Amino acid sequence: MAVRGRPAGPALGTGRPRTGTARPQREIPRTEEGAAGGGPAAEEQLSRHGFFILLLTMFLTVAGFGIVLPVLPYFAQDLGASSLEMGLMVSLYALAQFLFAPVWGSLSDRIGRKPVLILGMTGFGLSFIAMAFVHSVAVLILVRFLGGMLSSSTFPSAQALVADLTPPERRGSSLALMGGSSNLGFVLGPLLGVPITSLGYGFSGLALTGGIAILLTALLAIAVLPAPRPRAATAGRRPPLTRSLRLAVASAEAPCYWLVLVAAMAGSSVFSMLGYYLMERMGAPESANQLAFSVMGIASAVIQFTVVGRAMERWGETRTSSAGFLAGAVAFVLLLLAGRVWQACAAVAVWGVALALIRPPLTTLVSRRTRLGQGTALGIQASFESIGRMAGPLLAGFLFSLHPQLPYAAVEVLLLAALFWGSRALRRLESGDAGPDGADGTGAGPAPGEAARPAAGSLVATSTR
Repeated sequence: MAVRGRPAGPALGTGRPRTGTARPQREIPRTEEGAAGGGPAAEEQLSRHGFFILLLTMFLTVAGFGIVLPVLPYFAQDLGASSLEMGLMVSLYALAQFLFAPVWGSLSDRIGRKPVLILGMTGFGLSFIAMAFVHSVAVLILVRFLGGMLSSSTFPSAQALVADLTPPERRGSSLALMGGSSNLGFVLGPLLGVPITSLGYGFSGLALTGGIAILLTALLAIAVLPAPRPRAATAGRRPPLTRSLRLAVASAEAPCYWLVLVAAMAGSSVFSMLGYYLMERMGAPESANQLAFSVMGIASAVIQFTVVGRAMERWGETRTSSAGFLAGAVAFVLLLLAGRVWQACAAVAVWGVALALIRPPLTTLVSRRTRLGQGTALGIQASFESIGRMAGPLLAGFLFSLHPQLPYAAVEVLLLAALFWGSRALRRLESGDAGPDGADGTGAGPAPGEAARPAAGSLVATSTR
């Protein structure tokens, strides 16, 4: 157990004995290098060139996704899909990610991040190509499910790769840059889809373009991404995945998982119903939804590239994520009040800012506190996000069938609740006061050699293991 205000053990790697009379500390096994908080060895750190290539692969992958996503509601409606069926399509995609993201994350701990990342990108691209030849709602739902199953390895593996090869002091800003590059792809994807649509190629042309872009990105990743040795090769025995899930729910970082779930519910209500919302309230064409997605991506990318890293350094993860939930609440009020396309675009731009402020701080806290392995923990976080993306579209589709504004009113309530509960829970986590050994008794407190960071604005003595 950490002792505040004085060293609790020998400095890592120095072998110097501890001074003082405090009782001896139990030894905590390292679950994986890099997850322990001390960071990778200098020779294993991700180079600037390698990090740029990883950002590029995330950018191109999301750009291919962004080409198709804004037009999907219109294509589904042409096939005869109702708002409930559209919600079901998005929810089953998220269900596949929920079921398989922890499996991929655990597998990446054992065989390495790069193979799992490449597999996910390849499956993602092939699912988009398959969508180009779909002619019924049932087959479209099936293809989306398979795409969710295969693509669920992509982002957890990429995040774990950065967490493995980045020192703790740079991890938050690096993850923020990854999010920024993804959002930049989200900007250009819908914009690239506009000329393709205007040339008359329709959804099939967009799906083929997106799928080919993702497959070419996978080839680029094979050629140039680093392939560090699997972290589990040096790890002690790891608990089974089902036990890891139970430990995650009971762990000190559990509030991060629940807040990610709420943010995902809010975001999925935008993704799944925005096209229907624009058609129902404003009679807007496909290009309006493409424009809205692009504006949201621009706002999110600008904030992630310029603000998030500095905000976390200056104010800490708690205040940064709380600002995101506050911005999200404002965004959904604006969306409820919107009566024209430009007003809806302004609202989703604010939501883009909110997402940029919410996700990186929560991911950083999970990365610093977890004892489950970086790949497993980030896979679990992706699973919670998938739960939100499952529940959000189903709830939004049902509420939309009652009234077009009901989905966004419900999300507004959720975001306000997350703001008030989450800020308190994260302050305890960030200050290291989540409970003995991380609230769950599993040693999920600050990692060996890493000082527990005080919550922004509080004077808390640092502690080390």
